[in-house]
Amino acid sequence: MRNAWVIARREYNHYFSTTVSYSVALTILFVLGAIFFLVLNQAIQNAFNGGSTAGAAVAPDIKVIAVWFTIMSVLTVPALTMRLISDENRMGTLELLLTAPLQDWELIVGKWLGALLFLLTILAVTLVYPIILNIYETPGTNLQWQVLSLIILSIALIAMFWNLVIGERLRGLFILFGIWIVAIIAAILLYKFTVPGIDWGLTLSIYIGLFLVCAAFLAIGVGMSSLFSNQIAAFIVTILAFVFLWWILGFITEFTQGIASGIFGYLDMGSHFNNDFIAGTIDLPDLIYYLSLTALGLFIGTTAVESRRWS
Repeated sequence: MRNAWVIARREYNHYFSTTVSYSVALTILFVLGAIFFLVLNQAIQNAFNGGSTAGAAVAPDIKVIAVWFTIMSVLTVPALTMRLISDENRMGTLELLLTAPLQDWELIVGKWLGALLFLLTILAVTLVYPIILNIYETPGTNLQWQVLSLIILSIALIAMFWNLVIGERLRGLFILFGIWIVAIIAAILLYKFTVPGIDWGLTLSIYIGLFLVCAAFLAIGVGMSSLFSNQIAAFIVTILAFVFLWWILGFITEFTQGIASGIFGYLDMGSHFNNDFIAGTIDLPDLIYYLSLTALGLFIGTTAVESRRWS
C-alpha cells in the first residue's frame, strides 16, 4: 500500500502543474458559485416580496449545489482521468512501471487515489456554501458563532491553496484533511449555538453521497483510461459511460416495467444519489452500489494493466 500512496502523492502534485486540472477546478467552482448566487438572490427576493408563489418564503438549501456538482462531475471528471494510464501507454513509461517492484493494483489504486484527493480538494471549497446558507437562514441569532465558523473555514482554505501552489504539497494535503475536521467542528458549533439553522444531517448525507459519487466516477475513469493509449479516445468513452450510467439508464427505467424496470432502476447511478442521499437518507443498498461500482472500475484497470504485463 505504500507504493500506492507514493503514486497518489505524485499524481496529486501533478494535477497542480497542468492546465487541464486548473480548468476543471475553475469551471466547477465558477458554475457552482453562479448557481449559488442565483439561488440565494432568488430566496432574498422572495423574502422581501413576502414569500414565494406558495405563500411563504422558502429557505434555500444545499441540494441544488449538490445536483450541479454531480452534473459538472459527469462532464469534467473524464478530463481528469483520461491521461492517468493512457498517457503512460502512449509514452511507453507503463512498461518501466511494470518492471518496478510494484503490484498492478497498487498502480491503479495510486492513480485513482491521487485523482480522488484532487477532486475532494475542489469539493472541500464548497463547504463554504452550507455555512453561508446557515447565516442566511438564521440571521442575528448567535451570529458571532456563524461568522467565526466561516472565518475559520476561509482561513483553512486560503492556507491550503497557499501550501499547494506555493509551499509543500504534502503539507497542503494535511491541511486538506484539517479542513474537513474544521468543518465538522464548525457544524457542531452551529448546531449547538444556532437554532434552528439548516439541516446538518441532510448536509452530511449529501456530502457522503458526493464522496461516493466522486470515488465511483474516478474509478470508472481510471479503468477506461487503462484500456486506451490515446487520451481523446479515453475521454470520449469515459464521458459516454458516465452519461449512460447517470442519465440514460434513468430514461430506460421510465419506459420499462416489472423486473426490467427494477434492474435498470438499481443500475441507474443518478437515482441512488438524487432519490436517497439528497433526501437525507443513507441506505445500505446505495452504499453497496457505489462501492461495488468503484471496485469494478479499479478491477477493470488492474486487469487491463495485468494483461499488458503478460502480452
